[in-house]
Amino acid sequence: MFLNIHAEQSWLGLPEDEIHAHLMGINCSLTYLFQLRLPRKRILRIGARPTEVFSPGHYLYVGSAKRASGHRLWRHWHGSERHRWHIDYLRAAAFPERLILFRSEEVGECSLAQQLQSDSRFRVVPRFGSSDCACQGHLWLIMGNDHSMGIEVPSFLSLS
Repeated sequence: MFLNIHAEQSWLGLPEDEIHAHLMGINCSLTYLFQLRLPRKRILRIGARPTEVFSPGHYLYVGSAKRASGHRLWRHWHGSERHRWHIDYLRAAAFPERLILFRSEEVGECSLAQQLQSDSRFRVVPRFGSSDCACQGHLWLIMGNDHSMGIEVPSFLSLS
């Protein structure tokens, strides 16, 4: 892990332009965990997928970026009018809480998704964000009350 950004701690009180500059300064291949909070039940149409019901709660999305990684992170954190990826549709209804970044050579998107898949604290949203791979999904609802996922690195994560 090389960066752990938490909405309530790291960027508390920072102007949007400083957050933007910080993220836009990141330009390497990376894998990321993006935690969002959906305050109430929502019925959403995600791209070409059928309409789905999303329960209120905290969600964890696994993604990766090879080029313009800072731009993609800013888009996810700030939201975007234009919906390009599955996460853009959910982000329009949810609030960002946490962003944990890993260098792609340390941990890959699908290997991180498989670790989440095997942990009972998370319930997968089938095929969300995984249309280009064999994973069951890249979005999970965090079950229970522990939404912090540990202090620095999620306890389920193995970087070896």
